[in-house]
Order: sequence, then C-alpha cells, then structure tokens
Amino acid sequence: MIDFAAVGVITADMTLASGALSAASINGLVVSPTDSGVLGGGTLGALFALRDELAPQAQAQIDALARDLIARFEAPAIDATKAAGAPGLFTDRAAALDPADEVGLAGRISISTSVDPDQGGALWRLRDGLGAASSGPVGNGTLLTALGTALTATNVPASGIFSGAARSVSGLAADILSQVSGTRQTVELRESYASSRQDSLTKLYLSDGVDTDAEMQNLLQIEQAYAANARVIQTIDEMLQTIVAI
Repeated sequence: MIDFAAVGVITADMTLASGALSAASINGLVVSPTDSGVLGGGTLGALFALRDELAPQAQAQIDALARDLIARFEAPAIDATKAAGAPGLFTDRAAALDPADEVGLAGRISISTSVDPDQGGALWRLRDGLGAASSGPVGNGTLLTALGTALTATNVPASGIFSGAARSVSGLAADILSQVSGTRQTVELRESYASSRQDSLTKLYLSDGVDTDAEMQNLLQIEQAYAANARVIQTIDEMLQTIVAI
C-alpha cells in the first residue's frame, strides 16, 4: 500500500528535509526521494519529484533574483535621503532585506510604500528620494538616473546557482529562463527516447509472443473445416443407412 501524509497548503519554506512534508511509503517502508527505481517513470513519481526537487530548485533561483533586486536599491549611495538600514525601492513586505530569510522572498517582494499612492506614498519620491519630506524640483533626474544605473549594473549574485559571472537584473532573468529552457529540452529528449524504447520493446515482445488475431483466424478456419467434414460424414452415414434398409 502506498501512503503519505497530505498537506493542505504548501508554502515555500515547507520541504521534505525540514520535516514539513511527508515522504511516500510503501507498506510502511519510506521511499527515498532519490530512489527512481521504485516510483520513477510514473505519474506519482513525477509528482513527488516536482514537489521535492524541481519546484524547490526553481524557487531558489527566483528567490535569488528577488534578493539581488532588493539589494541593488538598498545601497546607501543611491538615495541619500534614505535612513541607514531602511529598505530601498524594493522591500521584503515593507522591511529591509534579511539575507538569512531568503526562502520564499520572491513571493514577498513588494514596492516601497513611500512611493505607492495607494498606500499613502507619493510618486515624486521616485525623483526626490524615499526619505524626502517634500517635493523638489521637477527637473531633478539624479535619483532616477541612479535607479536606472542600479538596475543595469553588473553584480555577482550573492545566492542561487548561476555561472558566477557578474550580471545585470535582466541578465540574471535571462539566465533563469535559459536554465528552465535547457531543463525542458533535456526532459523532452528523455521522453522521446523513452517513448521510442517502449515502442521497440513492445514490437519485440509481440514478435515473440502470440498474435491473437492470427490465431483467431486459424481457429475459425478449423471450425469451418470441421463443420464441412462433419456434414460429409453425416451424408455418408445416411447413404449407408439407406443401403442397409434396402
């Protein structure tokens, strides 16, 4: 019997390693997530692989991208009006970046409330500074230029599985898309190989096995021949009976 403890809602911090998620078990014996020989190749094995391996890996990459984006705009040199330790343009739910709390950051990243009119902020702070008390000259583009530079600057990401080279935000996003695309192509190649292999094995099995269609045709021919022979014997018997009666 295959069994596991279901969880209603899975959050980014819930993993098999932390004990928040249950492993599958067969007749009471726990199945290792790295053992592809037990559940591998089936839908159930694919779902466990997605939950325990593929999804956490993808989550870690986009969390690393979110961390890089937040850290870029927290640099003190970008905005002189921002208080020391205060969050920048992008925040972790209105708080500053905490490198020790990166898991799930991509789902928590948000724009600073100081520039969001719907949350009591003002758009002019994008021009004059997140900590500015009042609006300044409309032609001042110093901060906007600094924000644009921070976005395109090349930095080595502090986390995630990347090449180790310095990247801009768009470069990191392109790396993630490339990784996902490469993984998809690899999986499609494996699927194509497995399908071809299955077809070859099926043909090989059928060539050594019983062709039920051909055997059924042979059986029908035998039945027809038997019926014809039985009619001949019956006719001969009737002729003999007639001769004896004479």
